[in-house]
Amino acid sequence: MKPSVLHVVPYYPPDRIGGVGEVARVIHEGLVDRGFRSRVLTSGRTIVDSRVRRIGRGPGQFAVLSWLGVRHARRYDILHVHHGEALLLLLLLRLSRNRPRVLLMLHVDLRRLAASERPHSVDGRRFADSGIVRVWREVKRFVRGLLDRFALRCCDEVVVESSVLVSELRDLIGARRVHVVPNALSDRSRLPGHSIPHVELLYVGTPGMRKRTHLLPMILQRVRDEVPDARLRVVGFEESDDPRLEREVKRLGLAEAMIFEGRQRAEEVQAFYSAADVLVLPSAYEGMPMTLLEGMLAGLPVVATNVSGHPDAVVDGVNGFLVPLDDPTALAERCVEVLMDPEARSSMGAAAAATVRGRFLVERQLEDLVSIYRGLDPEPIPGCR
Repeated sequence: MKPSVLHVVPYYPPDRIGGVGEVARVIHEGLVDRGFRSRVLTSGRTIVDSRVRRIGRGPGQFAVLSWLGVRHARRYDILHVHHGEALLLLLLLRLSRNRPRVLLMLHVDLRRLAASERPHSVDGRRFADSGIVRVWREVKRFVRGLLDRFALRCCDEVVVESSVLVSELRDLIGARRVHVVPNALSDRSRLPGHSIPHVELLYVGTPGMRKRTHLLPMILQRVRDEVPDARLRVVGFEESDDPRLEREVKRLGLAEAMIFEGRQRAEEVQAFYSAADVLVLPSAYEGMPMTLLEGMLAGLPVVATNVSGHPDAVVDGVNGFLVPLDDPTALAERCVEVLMDPEARSSMGAAAAATVRGRFLVERQLEDLVSIYRGLDPEPIPGCR
């Protein structure tokens, strides 16, 4: 018999764009397509699927109100929890005589994520948030870290999305067995929804210090030194959402060369991948970004920083390039190399798509997860470890 699964995730499309919610969506929809009873407990207000139950307006409220899902959770065999924001729910289930088995999926190391958001200098320019923002961010990181630490004591199995995370989280996880199940893309066909003008460079994602989106204008300026008409399209946020980036665009006079598309639904993003030559990812820290896999599957060579989960998918010089962190010149040089050599660009793009088809499609991910689900002890386990 197929186990029933309740996914507990702090946010979920389309209310908020982000990797954790997108990972949960792919897994949930993949299970439903294969006849599993799969449901989602999350935050937000948008109801587009009767199988998605929303509690609270955002991740913060969800963490506090997650206990409201305890009666709902008891009706499932497996509780698939993404990070520890559902700790209150897990603690209440601890008191239940018959509780579901708990699989905890960790997507990032919060300590390294926090380090990636600290002040840094690039080409003599210092980038930093205000003191209040930094303090608030550290408080949130500390609280989230506590939630993850306690959630680890209440789970039956631990899953991470990247082999790098195993070593990064070792002191937190301890001697527990850890399953590595890479992120994957849905095998549902998603053709471009509409035709849009072609550009040379593409960034898809959220803004912020960790994503290093404020470096995008520097990268574009250096690319335009060799490819004068090159343009960069940004999908996922508006220019005003990232004040540092906005200032750099004005300083470098690139307003006409950067195109901001704002937030887009998942089914619309494919059109942007199909209308670009290179995907640029300057992030300081990632788990296994879905954007990376989506761009590669669309046949885009990737120029990305050599951090965290990127090397799990990008083989330098084969399906893209990996460059040092906070080096816009190196990023630009590799972008120019791809743009100036159509034959190499085509070869890299084909290799990128083959990489995703061979290792990062949902069939393999679901095989691994269902195997873990079935291996969980079917008998009630009293209390947390």
